Amino acid sequence: MERGTFTQVMRKAVKNRCRFISFGGGEPTLHKELEHFVRLSKSNSIYTSITTNGIKLVDIEFDRVHISHDIYHNTNKKKLDRALRHYSDLNAKVGINHIFTSFKLFEALYKRYWRKVDSILIVREKPTTIASVEDYHKLNTFLQSCNDGCRIRLQLDSRERFNSIYIY
Repeated sequence: MERGTFTQVMRKAVKNRCRFISFGGGEPTLHKELEHFVRLSKSNSIYTSITTNGIKLVDIEFDRVHISHDIYHNTNKKKLDRALRHYSDLNAKVGINHIFTSFKLFEALYKRYWRKVDSILIVREKPTTIASVEDYHKLNTFLQSCNDGCRIRLQLDSRERFNSIYIY
């Protein structure tokens, strides 16, 4: 998006009392105008968030940062730790987005990061999934027995299957 286009969008957002904007799709940290977009948003009292793979770190003060960590994003634990620390140091609320493909991967992520992040968003793989029925049963059992202070918000699709699960 060009700077002028974003400025027009921002005018409409302010006119319609928009309070929140999220930058995502592709890898937003690669956009040369991202810092300008965030500054313009914040100057209009709009809460800013970004979803990123966390590989390219930017010194922009977002209100919230979601870092994608799963088999589809090239973020190993070292890169994820670095990104979490970087954005936390910039005073952002930091969470992890995770496309669910196996319970084992989710469980390892949860055990390592639950106390280090503001939230974990589990997203169902679409349109099909490589996760087994057994993986979904394990996830369900885990969610029902989650007793370490986490809160869970479940979002279902039209067939009553989970679309996303927000753990915070």
